Amino acid sequence: MNFRLTISSVDLYLLHAPYGGKEGRLGAWKALVEAVEAGKVRSIGVSNYGVHHLEELETYIKDVDSKEGSGKGGVLSVNQVELHPWLPRPDIVSWCEKRGVALEVGSGAERFGIGTVLTCPRLTAHLCERPRWMTKNWYL
Repeated sequence: MNFRLTISSVDLYLLHAPYGGKEGRLGAWKALVEAVEAGKVRSIGVSNYGVHHLEELETYIKDVDSKEGSGKGGVLSVNQVELHPWLPRPDIVSWCEKRGVALEVGSGAERFGIGTVLTCPRLTAHLCERPRWMTKNWYL
């Protein structure tokens, strides 16, 4: 698919998933860094990256920064992951918090989480006034 943006830059560009093997992931990251350097993208990040993928990327960024100068490896701003009470992912949350990487919550809860809460009225009656609030409160 080929398309043209009708805007001058993008605020945030995420690599959707860690597919393509190490070479593919790092090549895609390098392309995003080049887009930032060209002024086409302001911030870059990833989506659906586990800790081992994040560590791989962190190592790459540090290596490039040490060889070419600070910031040349890019700045990992965001990791978008499925995150909710039924999939808390403490390893990813901890990794991102320690490094100042923002976590963006992507789907998941709507698919089954809220429905699960709604089918368990005794649980929700003890935890909150309205079932949807339980999941929203967990995020906060």
